[in-house]
Amino acid sequence: DATSTCLSCPSGKFCLGGNGRTNANSEASDCPAGLLTRFAGAKSSAQCFTVAGYGRRAVRGANGVIAYSGVPCAVGTYNVGGNTAACQKCGNGLTTNSTESTSPDACLAPAGSYLDKGTGKKCPKGTYTTDLNRAGVCTPCNEGVTTAAEGSNSAAACDRAESA
Repeated sequence: DATSTCLSCPSGKFCLGGNGRTNANSEASDCPAGLLTRFAGAKSSAQCFTVAGYGRRAVRGANGVIAYSGVPCAVGTYNVGGNTAACQKCGNGLTTNSTESTSPDACLAPAGSYLDKGTGKKCPKGTYTTDLNRAGVCTPCNEGVTTAAEGSNSAAACDRAESA
């Protein structure tokens, strides 16, 4: 009968309870910011999945009810979306250039580092990189000069005469 069924809610929303006894008006509810349902007919906020660039957080309240929220991915993390996961950390030594990153491809080596098999490694002494990058090698200093240490982030760091 009409009082015991809930009309399918549109994709992106959920119909609390899924039946007319708990939601007599078949009211569609919005998912929390950063979350959306991926199909029509979702019955609870637990069926709200991440939007790309957001992670999902679940917190159990004092009443025992779990509340879900979407959390923007911080610098150094990403989420491709369409899942119930928190934001994923970039590989060791890597970061992103902004918040809400949507792909592992957004993970870059910081200045003074280079990308090596999914991790960021410091440029060796005598080399440098200047910006966030995907470089597989660092730029060497001009012949006859070197840097004081590894991890240099500018050509100006090539200011020491190489010892013979």
